[in-house]
Amino acid sequence: PDRRHTRSMGPPTYQLPLVQNKPNAQKVYQPYSLGDIQALIDKLPDIQEGGNTWLSDFDTLTAGQDLALGDFRAVITRCTSRSQAEALEKDAGTTRDSNSVPLGRVIAQLGPAVRKMFPLKDSSSMCKFKWDAKQNPSIYLNQAIDTWVAQTGQHPSKRGTSSMWFKNAVLKGVPDSVTQKMEDNPDL
Repeated sequence: PDRRHTRSMGPPTYQLPLVQNKPNAQKVYQPYSLGDIQALIDKLPDIQEGGNTWLSDFDTLTAGQDLALGDFRAVITRCTSRSQAEALEKDAGTTRDSNSVPLGRVIAQLGPAVRKMFPLKDSSSMCKFKWDAKQNPSIYLNQAIDTWVAQTGQHPSKRGTSSMWFKNAVLKGVPDSVTQKMEDNPDL
């Protein structure tokens, strides 16, 4: 008998992308090779620079694949320390879930935990939002907000340091005359 154990205390199973062997058949797991996992990790940004960007890229790079929690564990453990990965799962409440749980069932808990543990470090990692003089100001602001949310996972209307970073990124991207008018307007 196999004496190795996984977190679920059963025999080890490989839970990388779910694949269907036959139409209408139950999905089974096809393991990634270590090289495939490493290739994915090499394409991901440093999670320490911001969890939302990391999650967004993880989602893009694995689009079309039915991943399981075990896949996420394999990747997150290589992108962080084991203790960080365990703390993240504890915060998400997934420590007791089996590796075979489809990732779609638990990503709603894991996403906020990743964003909380790995927030955007500072405004220097956020680019300024360049404004084209031909561009409508409201379109410019909407694009800036969309970019901000994509990188931080947080709407800039929330009060706090993040809101100040957003305002500074917007002000850096517009001409000085516009910057002065925006700074003079207390509603902005």
